[in-house]
Amino acid sequence: MLQTIVNAPQAVIPYERGAIALEHRGRFKLSAVTGTTQVNVDHPDIAPLNDLLQWVSLSQEVLHVRQRGDEVDADRAETAAKFKNYFAQSGMRGFYAMPLIDDTGRVGVLRSNRVIPIFLSPAHIEILQLLASQATVALRNAQMYKEVPFISVA
Repeated sequence: MLQTIVNAPQAVIPYERGAIALEHRGRFKLSAVTGTTQVNVDHPDIAPLNDLLQWVSLSQEVLHVRQRGDEVDADRAETAAKFKNYFAQSGMRGFYAMPLIDDTGRVGVLRSNRVIPIFLSPAHIEILQLLASQATVALRNAQMYKEVPFISVA
């Protein structure tokens, strides 16, 4: 299911890399990345993304950051510095992350990025919001199903 969440939207939303990190007991684990079947957080292409997602996961809000030339468009100096480093390592120039939250709490973080800074139109953002809502419901249902004890029928 996680691979579908990060890969399928590429048919309608222009991005090179999508990822999802899931919350488990207060920590976030990078769980799926586009173009990979297994996530190795120590891989040179994945490690910077994993580090950034751990930092991004602290926020409860959407994060949309772009780099044009040498300027990183961010609301805080700390965010700009963090992304300047990430953009230099990854070659990406646009980043969009959305927390996956429901009335019970946080499930994870969904994010996408691209090598060009402007890659999301208002319609793309609306699609991502819908995807995030549906993914949150599906992931929460999967968590609850996993926690339900099975009763043997005699």
